[in-house]
Amino acid sequence: MTPTFASQPKTAGPVHNRLALITGALAVGLAFSSIADARERNRSVSRETAAGSFERQSQVQAGPGYRSAARSQSGPNGGSRSVERGHEDGNRYREVSGTTASGDDWSRSRSTSIEEGSMSRSRSVSGPGGASAGSSVSVSHDETGGSRSAYRYGPNGGSVSRETSHKR
Repeated sequence: MTPTFASQPKTAGPVHNRLALITGALAVGLAFSSIADARERNRSVSRETAAGSFERQSQVQAGPGYRSAARSQSGPNGGSRSVERGHEDGNRYREVSGTTASGDDWSRSRSTSIEEGSMSRSRSVSGPGGASAGSSVSVSHDETGGSRSAYRYGPNGGSVSRETSHKR
């Protein structure tokens, strides 16, 4: 007696195999998608010249909603400089700092933050000998009104601040 169609054992046919391949590919793709979304790159260069040695390094990290880059270099005269900048979810920043050939430190930085209904920005500079200056601004608003505040300071110790607001 030959078995009928209903009593035959089920084996993996072409449709089942294709479905298994697609499901497996999707699972592997999802597993690696988080790895593919985040990236990192590093690079380093060193040179020897008659004047001395020179070195530069850089690093970049990126992913969904953020990016960060850092770079540093030093020259044969003893000076150095480093830069870091990036953004994440509406916030941006940049910082530059270094050392002069005579060993004095200096830096510059700025940042911007934007959220629903508000924005703030700040900047600062410091030079050799400890002199510094900077400013900050904040703005916010909603259905009832808004406000703005600003602050600024200089290298001689003076400062200015201003605040304004309005109602609707």
